[in-house]
Amino acid sequence: MTADDGGIDRRSLLLEIKRTLNRSELSDACFFLKIDPEDLTQGGRSDLARELVLYCERHGRMNDLHQYLQNLHTRRCMPASSLRKCPGMAPTSLMERPPFLCAK
Repeated sequence: MTADDGGIDRRSLLLEIKRTLNRSELSDACFFLKIDPEDLTQGGRSDLARELVLYCERHGRMNDLHQYLQNLHTRRCMPASSLRKCPGMAPTSLMERPPFLCAK
């Protein structure tokens, strides 16, 4: 942990990623975080998860990765009908203003 990572424990983050994301979702995480998967060691899902966490740690992006996972979890837990009630939020602005986080 560094001062820039907000105290995020990389081991816990890695375990959460391995527990919840499949290979395709890991690729989506790279896409939305604007991380080139070619910058990560190629291998299986566990390898990609570990390399993603290490990459984010090296580049001061642990908070971004943590926020992405929180937003993804929120979206998974939110009923589909709630997702349609998010006005003016485009999927292309995921990191700036996630489409699945609605103002209450």
